[in-house]
Amino acid sequence: MPGSNGSYRATYVARPPTRLRFSRVELQQIGISIFVLSLAFTIFFTDPLYRGIEPFEFAFFFGVSLAAVVTGFAFHEMAHKLLAQKYGCWAEFRMSAFGLLFALVTALMGFIFAAPGAVYISGRITKEQNGKISVAGPLTNAAVGGAFLAVAFALAVVAPGWVFVPLTIAFINLILGAFNMIPFPPFDGSKVLSWNIGIYALAVAVVGTLLATAWFFSQILVILGL
Repeated sequence: MPGSNGSYRATYVARPPTRLRFSRVELQQIGISIFVLSLAFTIFFTDPLYRGIEPFEFAFFFGVSLAAVVTGFAFHEMAHKLLAQKYGCWAEFRMSAFGLLFALVTALMGFIFAAPGAVYISGRITKEQNGKISVAGPLTNAAVGGAFLAVAFALAVVAPGWVFVPLTIAFINLILGAFNMIPFPPFDGSKVLSWNIGIYALAVAVVGTLLATAWFFSQILVILGL
């Protein structure tokens, strides 16, 4: 799921907001994107075409998926938006109907590739500001993923049966963060690398280390049968 600042225009239609604001259209499209992505992850986890739909299981996995999508996708995009607006830009999320449909189709096929949309920005910004706006999303994923990974560590000791929930949320956040650090357009990583190679390397190291830690932890749980 690559979220980032997709397009730039030379002039404003109106004065840009100085704090986080949403238009009605933007809120509708964020809501649709969150619902469709949550449904896609639920389909991926439950495999309803082959196993059928068990209502309680479907509802449980939809709840887990919703938490992962809100913290992973929505927080990522809002980090872009918040910083862009702080720099005086117009910034709004716009969904991709094709990208959302493709997420549902791939979920039915047993994997997920999602391009739900992006935060579009209009205004004058420097290369440094553009780099900071771009790295804000993946670093948000790293912070959220790290927090849920810590919760998973704690639950492994006191309530191992529930480790799946925070570990899944951590994985989705960290995979999204790592994916967006790919150093080629239109991914966030290309803009960060263009601005500062040191910051790019540090961000990749942080996200990569957390993702590797989550993977090794999941393998230990499998070995222990938890």
